[in-house]
Amino acid sequence: MKRRKQGIPRVLVIDDDERLMMAITQVLHDAGYETRTAYDGHIAMQRLSMGYAPDLIILDLVMPRVNGLEVLNWMRQHHLQIPIVLATSEDDVRAADVGAVVKLSKPFTDEELLAAVATALRATEQGG
Repeated sequence: MKRRKQGIPRVLVIDDDERLMMAITQVLHDAGYETRTAYDGHIAMQRLSMGYAPDLIILDLVMPRVNGLEVLNWMRQHHLQIPIVLATSEDDVRAADVGAVVKLSKPFTDEELLAAVATALRATEQGG
């Protein structure tokens, strides 16, 4: 699965907090991003396995059924190299330790969200 080189960046938002997921989606939409959502890791893995190829994933760690770490492990097993913005309230987790590009600590502002997304996309473009 390869990232698109041009066009509107696509973001998959994975979070079990529906209100937060909708708020993130609205902020990203207003900033010109195309978004899709998944309220748990299982749904996210289904979308990805069916060929949806986002340019970036915003991922919560603590979710029912399939958590964020399980999603990251599944992505590694399937050789999916999609940049991850880790959106979590877990203080003891570092982005690099789990394979994410940026950690966004909950609660966060709209500006922090947009900065994290831009940083992750920029890092990916520079890295390959």
